[in-house]
Amino acid sequence: DAMSECSFGSRADLDRLHEGPIPAWIQEGEYVTMTSSKGLLRSGTVKFVGTVQFASGVWIGVELDLPEGKNDGAVKGIRYFQCRALHGVFVQPNKLIWDKKRKNSKK
Repeated sequence: DAMSECSFGSRADLDRLHEGPIPAWIQEGEYVTMTSSKGLLRSGTVKFVGTVQFASGVWIGVELDLPEGKNDGAVKGIRYFQCRALHGVFVQPNKLIWDKKRKNSKK
């Protein structure tokens, strides 16, 4: 499938991401594509990497290109990053695909 062609090398590599450290390329300013359980792809720029109050583990805050998100970078009154309304979303690292063609697009 399309996921097996991503920059991680294989579906197995992608599935193992949640088991280890955050890949070095996941950092603020990187342009990424996110996958969902429904097979939808959404793209945007990483704005936050770290722990959050609303869930355990490390989460990635992404400002989406289109208003397909759930927030503006704040969740339950806590601001993690700033973006337009409905452009912010938080995802786990294993849901991200690095867009190497647009590496460091915002830096």
